[in-house]
Amino acid sequence: AIQSIDNGESFQLFVDINPSIHFPPIDSLIGIPDYLESNTLTMLSFYKFVNISEPVEVAYSLEYVWKRLGVLGRVYVASEGINAQVAIPTNMLDVFKKKSLEEFPNIFQNELYLNIDHTLTRDQYEITKPFKSLHIRVRDQIVADGYLNNPDKSIDWSNGGREMPPIEWHKALDNPEAIVLDCRNSYETDVGLFDKAIPLNTTFFRDSWEILDEILDSKPKDTPILTYCTGGIRCVKINAYIEQKLGFQNVNRLQGGIIAYSRELEQLNKN
Repeated sequence: AIQSIDNGESFQLFVDINPSIHFPPIDSLIGIPDYLESNTLTMLSFYKFVNISEPVEVAYSLEYVWKRLGVLGRVYVASEGINAQVAIPTNMLDVFKKKSLEEFPNIFQNELYLNIDHTLTRDQYEITKPFKSLHIRVRDQIVADGYLNNPDKSIDWSNGGREMPPIEWHKALDNPEAIVLDCRNSYETDVGLFDKAIPLNTTFFRDSWEILDEILDSKPKDTPILTYCTGGIRCVKINAYIEQKLGFQNVNRLQGGIIAYSRELEQLNKN
């Protein structure tokens, strides 16, 4: 409570602090680089499927920390996890990852994979201006899947098969027994796809389930399944469905999706 007396009039201000909102001490941010000194911003995305019992409180806490690191972008928080597309001053990348893991251990659980897309100079960023500020929004889901109102709640989206690093994935494509599934929407697939990949050709992600049933019907349950999408997040749910509902035992998804695959293959070719 704060009491003030001015010109003979007094008032009291009561502030109710929600104990679920995590505000780290200011001194924990002392000594970090000045994000305004970075001449470039790195565009990246990341996600985490984890049970969040109080997404509103988590959203406030994330915003409190990340704004002080100069983060711009769009972040969705839901009871099933976090999905983020952000621009981070390049000199803050290591600090961002370190502080996120330190301040939110129950969310990131000592693991935060940053799927780096590209880097822009500040002048380039000002021209395109993909994000003007940091917006963290609470949603029903971080990936709308059509299962929200389904009475069948038996799928654990946080258990989405094995994540396969891009170089290993590249080699796995040579397996003649593997079924490769392009899990993007049709307008994305039209741009191009991997050899022998089977596109789901969906208009909306929620259309994926019946198509998966048809494609994998009567296939042996030990068939190697390789799935990919743009950034990797949709394949978490696709693989969880294939494993948990369809019973397949060898299900793998491309880590970081096509974004990470293109980046690592390009780097490999340079070396």
